[in-house]
Amino acid sequence: MEASHNRENNLNFLRFVAATIVVFGHSQALVGDVQTQVLRGSIAPVGVMIFFAISGFLITDSWERRPSLITFFSSRCLRIFPALVIVTILSSLVLGVLVTSLSPKDYFSNIGTWEYLWNILLYVTYSLPGVFEHNIAPHAVNGSLWSLPPEFLCYVIVSLIGTITIKYRIHAYICLAIIIAFMCFYYPIYRGPQLVFYGTDIFQAANVMIYFMVGALIRLLKIPLNVPIAVAGLALNFWLPSQISSLGPAVNWITVSYFVLAFGFKSTPLLNSWGKPGDFSYGIYLYSFPIQQTLGFITENRLSAVPMFLFSFVLALAFAVASWHLVEAPSLKLKRYALPAKKNNIALKPM
Repeated sequence: MEASHNRENNLNFLRFVAATIVVFGHSQALVGDVQTQVLRGSIAPVGVMIFFAISGFLITDSWERRPSLITFFSSRCLRIFPALVIVTILSSLVLGVLVTSLSPKDYFSNIGTWEYLWNILLYVTYSLPGVFEHNIAPHAVNGSLWSLPPEFLCYVIVSLIGTITIKYRIHAYICLAIIIAFMCFYYPIYRGPQLVFYGTDIFQAANVMIYFMVGALIRLLKIPLNVPIAVAGLALNFWLPSQISSLGPAVNWITVSYFVLAFGFKSTPLLNSWGKPGDFSYGIYLYSFPIQQTLGFITENRLSAVPMFLFSFVLALAFAVASWHLVEAPSLKLKRYALPAKKNNIALKPM
């Protein structure tokens, strides 16, 4: 499927939209409002669904085109970790000490301050000592980080399947997708204790990883992407009556993922050049939540959802632009050193 090699597409625009959706949903939740409901759920997770569907296709395609563990994980780590390291350090060692109810001495001597740095290794830690104690969502510093461990786990799965089996890799993806789908259907009726692995709720992880798996299977099975069909499927999803809402999750997985990829790989004027100034979606995603919590702290929870969204989005975009040009783009240039050397020793161009 050649679409994955064409950079003149709408994917950067869609990622930007996904990040905006997350900011909007969090703006409602963090001021105490009920999030807008869409596709039988809250709106913020829809942005994460979009990210995972795109990632499932592109990450799988990346492995298929260049099945090298060093190249694969170097590229993935250079995309995720540099910006994550910076936002984690800024949150714990700068923002935290400015807004904590503790003295600087007590703050820096508290083990919780340093445990927050585990986020750098994708072990999600949400709170800092004395920070945002009286916010509507108390103690939560960066709730957006929860999706990063499932994302990286998907990378590990792609590499494991690609390394262990080539002939039966599609079968492996299908089996894994079935297992994850079962977890998603089982979660609403599960009444046991929260199941956490490496700081992550496994059911919550399953509910986004399924979109990665659908995107991966669309790539591996080379399913044709057709925008009219995608629009019709998504429209049908919205039309589905509540009487068959039990099928809603599966319908979401298929129609949302297919629409995202069909529209994403289409080349639409203006939208296909959206990412030329830079890909700011990841920065918006990382910085928006602590910015929103800081706005809630400063205004003593007086902001309503709309001004919270507008102010936090503008500030998050500013941080995202700085993050892209100062951290993310320079880090991505290092990918050239992870490429396998050519036999003729001609210097390689950056990816």
